[in-house]
Amino acid sequence: MESKLKSTSNKNNPGTFWQIWLFDLSNNAQKIVDTVKEGPSSTDHIRIFENIVECEQFIRSLSGDNRILFIADILLGQQIIPQIHQLRQVFAIYIYSTEEQANELWCRQFKKFRGIYTQLNKLIASIPSRYSRRPRRDMDESFVFSILNANIDQEQSTTELDGRFVHSQLLIDALQRMKSTSTEIEEFVYFCLNQKDIKDPNAYPKLVQEFQKEYKSNNSVWWYTRDSFVYRMLNKALRLHNVDVLFLFRFFIRDLAEQPEENQLDYPTHVDRGQSLSTYELKKLQQSVGKMISINSFLSTTLYRDVAEIYIGNQGDSAKVLFDINVDPQI
Repeated sequence: MESKLKSTSNKNNPGTFWQIWLFDLSNNAQKIVDTVKEGPSSTDHIRIFENIVECEQFIRSLSGDNRILFIADILLGQQIIPQIHQLRQVFAIYIYSTEEQANELWCRQFKKFRGIYTQLNKLIASIPSRYSRRPRRDMDESFVFSILNANIDQEQSTTELDGRFVHSQLLIDALQRMKSTSTEIEEFVYFCLNQKDIKDPNAYPKLVQEFQKEYKSNNSVWWYTRDSFVYRMLNKALRLHNVDVLFLFRFFIRDLAEQPEENQLDYPTHVDRGQSLSTYELKKLQQSVGKMISINSFLSTTLYRDVAEIYIGNQGDSAKVLFDINVDPQI
């Protein structure tokens, strides 16, 4: 038996996220299916299997660019996990068992094991908070940054510093300080609706109109992480230092900077980010050791290293880099 609960993309689209469940459904089958179906999800597909062979065949049929979050009850898991844990597409394994301590030692021999739960609802609830998706296009973005030479004398004026570095910092700071106006969103929407060379001319105007109707300062992060024109247009303007477009984005940049501040921790913390870099970008970054850098975009990060590793991606000859970031809100 196989249950297909959710589907938002083709089976072998690169980077597709899956939740694949393997459970004994002989008892309380409908209850298990309903519980999984009603739970929040951050993945593209959800599939439930009760046959080990069918489950393994399906997992192996997915390309290595897919990402599988695998959940199984302990009895079936003990039979299939040794066969699939080494597969590239399987990035995390969770176990449901009524006897946590008795089975945890066996589970921990597998590096992709992430947890064992005795309550199904708690297992389901824990998944979205940990594996909330970073948009796929975020993995492919160029990692553009400016470098400040650490050898510059402290008494030198800003005109003698790296111009691009200082300009990036001052521009964003100035945009954030600008007072809001009653027409700024309308001006932005007008600009967006008059863009040419749009990839999807049918869906694009509707999305812009949705932004005009639904946008609020407290959902700026949601709009930024959504796979839409907002992210692409803003980061392109940041990379190219397009002052005219960034000026139109001033309200959004201000909201995007303030919303995380309202919810940020008041103590130092640690986050990770997976990123694919070109050979040139990696070499330039390696040469910046001991220097201050300014990243010309907003970055999505995670508290979980295993999640960051998912987003390192597999873009041909590009370098796979894991950024290990210590954040101190007092600085």
